[in-house]
This record gives sequence, structure tokens and C-alpha cells, in this order.
Amino acid sequence: MQQGTNRSQLLRLPEVLKILPIGRTMFYEGIELGTFPKPVKLGKRTVAWRESEVRAAIKRLNAPRSPAQQQPPVDKDRQD
Repeated sequence: MQQGTNRSQLLRLPEVLKILPIGRTMFYEGIELGTFPKPVKLGKRTVAWRESEVRAAIKRLNAPRSPAQQQPPVDKDRQD
């Protein structure tokens, strides 16, 4: 990969999963939900993802949540 360029690199699945701390199944579920970008088709059986889109998805996931999105703290001592 070239550093310092503005053009987006294409990443194959193993490279994407090195960046994201999730497994393949969760990644594909994230694509279906719109959390992660859809792949670019390179051939009949070959796909890749734009690195810029993968990193943008990570940035969105790391963004601070609004109060409405935050979950209340879990009371570990509470018994239901």
C-alpha cells in the first residue's frame, strides 16, 4: 500500500478483517445492515472494499454517541 496518497486503495476481505476487530460473519451482517460499506465487484468471484469507506465506517462507529443512543449503565449486582 502506498502512504500519503489521496486515492483509495482496494482491500480484500483478509485485509479488511485485520483493520476491524470482528469476524467475517459479523462483517457481512454489518454490510446488510448498512454499518459497513458494500464491496466493489472486481470479477466474477472477486470483490474488494475501498479502504477510505472502511475507515469512514470505523470513524462513524468510534464517534461519540448522542444521549439518546447511549445505553444506561448495567447494575451488575441487580437480580431480576
